[in-house]
Amino acid sequence: MSIYYFFRTAAKDWDIAEAMICYDQEENRVETSVYQLLLRIKSDLKTVGKTQKSLNRYVLKASTQVEKLLRLRCLGVGGSGTQGIQNEGPAAINVNNISQNEQFNIAGVNNATVNTPQNKRRTTYEIVDQAATDVGEGSSMYTINPPSMPVQIPHKPKLRKVQTESLNPFVHFGTSFCQSDETFRIQYNQHKNEQKLNNSLTSLGLLDHVVELLESEVHHNIFLKEVYDFQLEKTDNGHKEAFFTIVQYTLTAFHLVCKSPSVNISNHERTHFVENIIPSLLALGKSLDFIEFKWCESEFISSKVLNLKDSDYDLRSIPGKYIDALGTLTTHNNMELIIVEASSGQLKENVTHSIEDTLKIIECGTASLRKEAAHYNDASLSTFMRLKVYGVQVIKSQVTLSAISLDDESHWKCIEIRSAKLPTGWSDRIGLIQYLELLATLYDACYKNQKIQKELMEENIGVISFDGPSVGSVIKDN
Repeated sequence: MSIYYFFRTAAKDWDIAEAMICYDQEENRVETSVYQLLLRIKSDLKTVGKTQKSLNRYVLKASTQVEKLLRLRCLGVGGSGTQGIQNEGPAAINVNNISQNEQFNIAGVNNATVNTPQNKRRTTYEIVDQAATDVGEGSSMYTINPPSMPVQIPHKPKLRKVQTESLNPFVHFGTSFCQSDETFRIQYNQHKNEQKLNNSLTSLGLLDHVVELLESEVHHNIFLKEVYDFQLEKTDNGHKEAFFTIVQYTLTAFHLVCKSPSVNISNHERTHFVENIIPSLLALGKSLDFIEFKWCESEFISSKVLNLKDSDYDLRSIPGKYIDALGTLTTHNNMELIIVEASSGQLKENVTHSIEDTLKIIECGTASLRKEAAHYNDASLSTFMRLKVYGVQVIKSQVTLSAISLDDESHWKCIEIRSAKLPTGWSDRIGLIQYLELLATLYDACYKNQKIQKELMEENIGVISFDGPSVGSVIKDN
């Protein structure tokens, strides 16, 4: 990991050229230009400054050198060399480093204006990638980001950089915290666009009905009557009616939670989980007669099954994994299909807990798939690659749905497919659309997985023939 250059080299000996060589020689380097390499070095310097406060003056000096390189005309923005000086980021200025020979008066720094070429206005509106500007005073640094700087939705699943780099040889990510390459960035953005269009609710023919209910101006006291009196038009789509039942139960639970404000508000994760998440998942499980949920520290079985031989068939020696809510198929090998983790209460996120739960979902998701592979050794590998395990992570009021599957012979993949912010007040109930879209996506995914498992079973016993490699050619029988 290239950031180690700044930890293993004495701060007084830091050399940006040497750092660039170190970063350039990294095996898993994704930067394709000098400009991108410099941006990464600048970002890592900020990390060093935050973790090692005593190195701040060295960090500031090195960051200033990087800023000067980023403003070279020959680089342009993103190393393209075509943007010219108009896209430069402003320089990092530390008033302590300004000599008396500078061309402006430092006595009134607050009123000083530095006229540089980048202040020239562009004649057409365009969004350009700009670097943040670090301004220092004494040993303190202050970072000002341009409007075009990307922002991440808070309270979503997350992993540290060192963790994603460790997992890269085995897992491809298409999530908000990491996109392994352009292929997975496209997949991630595709699901974001589907969510924006409420694709799953629309496919079920329910979007307009749900919007009509949530935008209704009826009084809170008679809302439930309207929900249960609502008549769907006659249709042959049984899924539409079944999922509308889930919608009704979800709205009922939300109506109850909003009936009176909480007096003793706590950040206990189980309170939020029980009130706002369990009712809709319970409705999902009861509507799907082939899935059963177990709640609150349900033991995860797949890991124990996989480690049985290594433990000399002594289950007591295998550490247990416990899940906040575990959706298990009641057919086809009792596959552990839906892994749900509540990582915080509604008030405050514990980032370490969030990271632990993200790792737990990935570990358990891949273990579940490996256990299934043991049952389908003679089935088609291409069919098995369509089989997925779903992770639901709840952080404060943000609920994120991810799909884990086999990507190729040496990689799993973890793709974020929906993320919804739960409303916390009755007046914001229209926000439930996002969460219902997430539930509709999960509902549809469960049916697809059931069909895939049936296909795998028929291939495995020779009822259906197939061309190409088998599951056993990749995930071998132990």
